[in-house]
Amino acid sequence: MDLITKVKLFIAQYQSLYKSGKVQYTLNKKSQIFLNEINMTVKAMSAYVYENLRPGLYYQGPSAHHRLPDFQVMVFEMPYENRKLYVKLAIGEIPISDDKTDGITIYMSFHPEEAEMNLPLQEGDNK
Repeated sequence: MDLITKVKLFIAQYQSLYKSGKVQYTLNKKSQIFLNEINMTVKAMSAYVYENLRPGLYYQGPSAHHRLPDFQVMVFEMPYENRKLYVKLAIGEIPISDDKTDGITIYMSFHPEEAEMNLPLQEGDNK
């Protein structure tokens, strides 16, 4: 599967999980501080990501989650006001019983980027 297809599939899975309310927040300290600085709730952050996420903003991934090996992680650069943000999302399955799992999105990072990010899919129809 080529990169653009992987990114589109990840975004489609993310959107489906978001619409179903299957989200979890494990934001790092930088992200928590940034949300406080801009006076944004995690729900507002979620809505912002949902409304603005698109393939042309892809930066990195998919890669394995550092603690949850069955989760895929992708990083995106998202514009917010006059800043470029580093947004890291994870998608995977969590156990809900002994024999069942359910999909979930984990928000991991949402803060200003610390270095310039090269966006490999930001051309033509992928913007």
